[in-house]
Amino acid sequence: MSSIPANTMSQKAWRVGAALCAVFFLGAGAFSLASSPALLRAQTSPQPPAQAASEKAPAPPVPKPIWPAPFVAVGPVARVDGAPVEAKEFNEAAHALAQAMRGMTPPQMLGMYQEQLLERRIDAHLLARGIARAKISISEQEVSAALTQHLEQDVTLKTYEQYLLDEQLTDEQVRARARAQLERERFVLTTGKITITQELLRQRYDQTPEAHITPAVLDLSQILFALGRDATAEQEAKARARAVSVREAIEQGTAFAQAARSHSDDASKQSGGKIKGVVRGRLPEPLFESALEAQAGEVIGPLRTHQGWHLVRLERKIAARQESFEEVEEALRRELRERRMREVLHIYLARERARSKIERLPQNIQLQPQTLWRQDPSAFPL
Repeated sequence: MSSIPANTMSQKAWRVGAALCAVFFLGAGAFSLASSPALLRAQTSPQPPAQAASEKAPAPPVPKPIWPAPFVAVGPVARVDGAPVEAKEFNEAAHALAQAMRGMTPPQMLGMYQEQLLERRIDAHLLARGIARAKISISEQEVSAALTQHLEQDVTLKTYEQYLLDEQLTDEQVRARARAQLERERFVLTTGKITITQELLRQRYDQTPEAHITPAVLDLSQILFALGRDATAEQEAKARARAVSVREAIEQGTAFAQAARSHSDDASKQSGGKIKGVVRGRLPEPLFESALEAQAGEVIGPLRTHQGWHLVRLERKIAARQESFEEVEEALRRELRERRMREVLHIYLARERARSKIERLPQNIQLQPQTLWRQDPSAFPL
């Protein structure tokens, strides 16, 4: 994937994720380029040609609902060694929290959320002060490179324009927040003198072998003879008899795909019963276990599950295997690095809090009437 030039992100399709913990710690719109597993992704295929005049133009993006925050700051929410933690910073974090909660913040938890937002804004202020003192600087090229790296992660795609509309952000704000996160990470790495050695990586790998197993993957074909939960004994017997009869036909030469199209009650009948990339948990356990023990081309069943009677043909099996150290080395390095960064950050903030004069100003935070922000959960699908 080619790198992203500065200020040209609007030509990519991607999505930025926002976790509630990030809202609490860093405030509105914060996202971690180091620790979040899949925050951004770009669609790197060439742009489609211009639409012909006769083609219908796509509908303009529609903004998602904006959920009002349950509280708003009308003045500084705290002072740290005399420097104000501004209302704007708190309100941005409160807005982000409201979007995460979709207007359904439990009223009995408002006090806790308000307190956590206030404390996290104080933490963010202390961290920003440390970054400024350390003269940490991130270039535009570094921002683009970091974004490009994370654009390759698997997430649900959304056009960049739709994302900006939904989150009420500009391209400049997205890049500024990415740069701010990179500054935080560089500051923590520098402050903590974090180094992950090969010895430490190997030790972690040896201690957690179960975490480095690639699960078995099966390609199957199935025929389902469906039964309801209240099926009678007669219906049960008829469904099983049909399954036995179809299996006999397959053994006498009828193609499994043809039998699936003719007899299956499952949606996969349209593709001849084929189900690809099956891992444990996708199918009822007895069915998966029987297929896992079969040989390629073998037909098993009839097997009974809560869905009914099944005939299953194993098409291909990729056995579970232990991943080598070399395969997981980089993932382990990221895991240990991020864990150590959290530890260093916790120690740094505790020290800065202890040496700073912090004055909290909760009187400048006003609770809004519930009629302005609270939504009926049944009115909005999750």
